[in-house]
Formats: sequence, structure tokens, C-alpha cells
Amino acid sequence: MRRRSPLLLATFLLAARPAGAQGDVAPPWRSLLGATAFDLRTGAGEVRLGLAGESLQVTLVFRPADVRRFADSLLRLLPQRPRRTASWTLRVEEPGVSAGVLTLSGGGRGTSTARVRLFASDDVLGALRDTLTVGDTRLLARKLREAAIRTLPRRRE
Repeated sequence: MRRRSPLLLATFLLAARPAGAQGDVAPPWRSLLGATAFDLRTGAGEVRLGLAGESLQVTLVFRPADVRRFADSLLRLLPQRPRRTASWTLRVEEPGVSAGVLTLSGGGRGTSTARVRLFASDDVLGALRDTLTVGDTRLLARKLREAAIRTLPRRRE
């Protein structure tokens, strides 16, 4: 049996990739935070956030610049124990369109650990509500920020 060159094998594998394959698109981030499953995807100049609870699934599509501002603000202002009056909102709104909202707010009564309330709605199916820990909220904000940065157009120097 003949030995095959590693370079030849690598060339074959790269050439065998189907046309239109998602080469530079990052894989989706999936996680379970609280009782809500999150699916975060990027592409085509948008950030898609899918949320699924016990009986409801919501998909929200945001502009990357809005997501980055939201995540930066959340990471900067989210203390260890958020005040009950603190609230961060990310809306899908354009002239004549109101397609959804993601809101995180301080609060969570009667618990020894700090909590953040999650509210997501797509204006059609209804609202999904859950309570997250501050650590889970920070993780979600970091992942949203990374997705927005990946999707934003690069500046030419």
C-alpha cells in the first residue's frame, strides 16, 4: 500500500467541502440558563436569539449594533446584587414594526442569592418569563457581545 502525502490529503479534504458551506460562520451557542434554553446564532448582518421555556419558544432577531450597546451596558452596570428598579431592554423596533423585546431587570424576591428577571416576547406568541442568577446573566451578556462583534462590519484602516 502506498503512503499518501499529508499535503495531498489536506488539499483533498478542503476541496471536498460543499459549495456554500458555512466556513466563516461561527457555530451557534446553546445553553440552559435557569429553566430557559438559549440558542444564539449570527449571520447575514443579524444576531438571532432563540429562547425556549416549558411551553413557549421565542425567536428574536436584532441588529448587531443594538446588541453590542445592550450587552456593554449590562456588563458595565450589572452589580453583584441588582437593584429592583434596574432594567435593561433590547427591542426589535423599526418604523412600523414592533417585533419583539428582551428585558432583564433586577429583583427576585425571597431568595438568598441575587436574581435577574428575564422577559422575552415576540409580539405574536406571547411572553416567556424566567429568573436567572447574576452569573448566568453575565454569561448571556458576554455571549451576546461576542456575537455582535463577530457580526458587525470590520473597519478598514
